[in-house]
Amino acid sequence: MKKSTLLTTALLFLVSCAGHYQPPTQGKVAYLELPVSKENLDWIKGSSATKIHFGIAGEDGCARLHNIVEPTNKDDKNVSIIIPANKPIILRFLTYDTGNGIGNCTVKGAFIAKEGNKYQVLKFGNEYKCGLGLVEVNKNGKKHPVIMDKVQQMPFFNFCKI
Repeated sequence: MKKSTLLTTALLFLVSCAGHYQPPTQGKVAYLELPVSKENLDWIKGSSATKIHFGIAGEDGCARLHNIVEPTNKDDKNVSIIIPANKPIILRFLTYDTGNGIGNCTVKGAFIAKEGNKYQVLKFGNEYKCGLGLVEVNKNGKKHPVIMDKVQQMPFFNFCKI
């Protein structure tokens, strides 16, 4: 009984961490390309995942993070979404592995998307060392690095730009 109660509580806790994203249907927008999340859940051999979450910050500079949108094709390595322009976008890259000891890595950053521009999120590393990058892709396909602002995790899964 105790195990099932604990498991149910843990699952409810995890589900509340991120919500489904609804892209803007009007107003100024930009475009964001994210790497597809990967998960391998195996209770015997150990679980592993690499996930990128994002959120749109409100007036207070804080956001709750959304799950990344699923790709249309299972072989896709990236997924493109529409985001609001001129608002802080908060990103978090999380990776973990419980197979050969427990290792995890989390990095966070924020940026303000300019209207009509396209951005691409880059991820690097594994469960012990990781990095998060962002580039602006111009109309000719040339990529320019974007410097992101620092982000601090707050209580109740809020992330705030500092």
